[in-house]
Order: sequence, then structure tokens, then C-alpha cells
Amino acid sequence: MNIRHLRAFVAVCESGSVSIAAERMQLSQPAVTQSMAKLERLLDVSLFNRRSKGLVPTPAGTVFLVRVEGALNRLAVALRNIRAAAGVMGALTTTHLKALDAVARHGSFSLAAVALGISQPALHRAARDLETQLGKTLYTKTHRGIDVTRDGDVLVRAIRLAFADLDHGVEDIVALTSGKSTILRVGALSLAQGTIMPPVLNRLHDIAPEVHVRVVDAPFDDMLYALRHGEIDIMVGRLRDPLPAPDIRQNALFEDRLGVFCRPEHPVLSIGHPTKADLAAYPWVVGHPGMRGRQHFDQFFADVPQDCLGPMIESSAHALVSGLLRGSDKLAMLSQIEAAEDCRRGTLARVDTDLGDSAHVIGTTVRDDWKPTPMQETFLDTLSTQVDLLH
Repeated sequence: MNIRHLRAFVAVCESGSVSIAAERMQLSQPAVTQSMAKLERLLDVSLFNRRSKGLVPTPAGTVFLVRVEGALNRLAVALRNIRAAAGVMGALTTTHLKALDAVARHGSFSLAAVALGISQPALHRAARDLETQLGKTLYTKTHRGIDVTRDGDVLVRAIRLAFADLDHGVEDIVALTSGKSTILRVGALSLAQGTIMPPVLNRLHDIAPEVHVRVVDAPFDDMLYALRHGEIDIMVGRLRDPLPAPDIRQNALFEDRLGVFCRPEHPVLSIGHPTKADLAAYPWVVGHPGMRGRQHFDQFFADVPQDCLGPMIESSAHALVSGLLRGSDKLAMLSQIEAAEDCRRGTLARVDTDLGDSAHVIGTTVRDDWKPTPMQETFLDTLSTQVDLLH
């Protein structure tokens, strides 16, 4: 969407008048009128009703206004934070923003041009013109290609969140006019993938079969980056303490604990309450160093000499871990909720031993200023209901 059209839209909403909006933006009245017409054609909806007091936003215009104001405010705050040249907001174009974003994603002017479907000279011209307008250096050459500077990174994040706001504005309009919303972008951390998400998404499709769900599977740091840059809107999984970033919000759903698991016929199950020495005698499947389960394993057996521990295999893939347990006398420390389905099917069993305080909180993580679309609210309601059923 054209940034100038969006600014004109806000000005018309605030003033109720094309002429006043044109004066504020230093544009002609026909230019503002054309901007509104182009927006309405793009969104396929009427944004204004004509009243005796002037132009009044329709319900679609009202919900879209919230998202547009949020998007423009993100850009304005970023420009202030990098101390951009005065009055630059009025000179920004969508081409400028997409050029910077594409270069940041691809690390190359040529690859960015291909991604945007424009010539490299056109991409380079837009990228450098943005630097001139801002009075800031945004790009720097490295051995890997082109990186964005710190100022560039601040602006890139605002651009991505602003584009996400506008996407949500379109979704709000679709939900308002048709009763349907079609896009949901969720990040599922490893624990949530095989336990929480399947019943939630199956139930969501029963409620809203038209929804297209995009589930992102990535390490926590990558997922947090995607959330903070507007590439996903909700992250489901283990919550972190302390808060990993100041601009996110965590919401607890339930607590989960670790347990020791094995195959149902494992000889350790014949021992009423196996001791630490009993457990150490068997081979183990453990997580990779730094992972929560591995950290607890290391702490639990810290007073056991290494040569007294059985052989170990490192893996964090639940399918592999459960397969190893089913086919051997190996043991593993697993999330109780993650192993619950295997225990219900009778393919794994829990060992009766106390691991100490291993509770951790499962919940959702969102951006602190996030305003959910109707479909996102439906997903959160469904998630909460399914978690209640699990407990």
C-alpha cells in the first residue's frame, strides 16, 4: 500500500474533509480524492460515508484506521529513534521501505532486486535515495555482502511491524464484511508441536474451516526474532524467565514438569522407588547441552561420577527419543505432557522417581502492543479451552 495514500486516509478520517486533509498534506484535493479511491479499490470496500458534517469512516474504515495509525506510528517512532532528518515522514514511499527490507533480508542489492521483481539499478536508486532522505547511512559492506547498520535495523523492524499491521487491517476488513478471516501465523516451540497444537488446530478448523494456518517451527531465538519483526503473531511454548525482550508479553497457560520415561517392560519399573544410583546404571538419551532437560539431567547427576553413568545418546527430537526408548533399556528425562500420549498408548511408561523442582510454565508470547484480529482471538480462545481439557 502507498504510504502517501495511507497518510491521506488518516488525514481525511481526522478532519472529515478532503479539502482540509489536502491542505494539511500540501496536496491537491483531486490527489487526495484519487488516493481514497485507490485505497477503496485495493481493499474492495467503502471507507467513508458522506454526511452533512463531512466524510465519516464506515465500519470498515474505522477498523482499518486503527491499523493504519499503528503502522504509521511505528515508522514515526523509528524515525525519531534514529534521529532522521526533520520532515522525512512525508517523503517516505513504499518503494523506499520495501527496498530497505529486501536488502536486509537478502544481504545483496542484486538478490533484493530479484525478490522485488525490479531492476537492480531501480533497487539501488531507491535504497540510496532513502539514505539521502533520512540523512543516515543504512547499508554497510561486509565479507558476506551488504548488512544494514544499527539505524537501518531499527527502521527495518518498524517496517516489518508496520506491514504486519496493514495485513491485519485487511484481515479485519475481511472479517467484518464476510464474517471470515483467513490467515493465522503461529510459532510453535518444540514442546507445543506434538502436544498442544494438533488438537487446537483441529478444533479451530471445525470452528473456522476457511482459515489458513501457517505454523512456524524454529529454535527459540529465531522464533523470537520472527515475533518481534511481525513475521508471526503468536508463539506457543515454554515461557522464559527473565523476559527475553522488553517489548513482548507472556501469558501463562499451565505448568509442566519433567519425568523419567522408559519402555513399559523396562526392568527399572520393578524397583519401587529407584535411587539415583539405580537410574545411573542404565544408558540415557539426553538433550543437547544448554537445553532445559539436559541442564536438569546434569544437575540431577552432578554428584554421580561420570564413569558411573551409562552410555548416552544426545537428541532433542521426540520421535527419535521415544523410538530409542521403546527399543532398548535406555531412559530419558522428558516433559510429562510431551510423553503423555505415548503413555496413554502404552508405548512408554513413567518411572516413579522424584527429580526435584523441574516445573516450567507453558503459555503464549506476543508483542506487547499487539492487537489481535478476530481470528487470532478465536485461536487464543480455542487454545485456552483445549488446555483446560488436557488438565
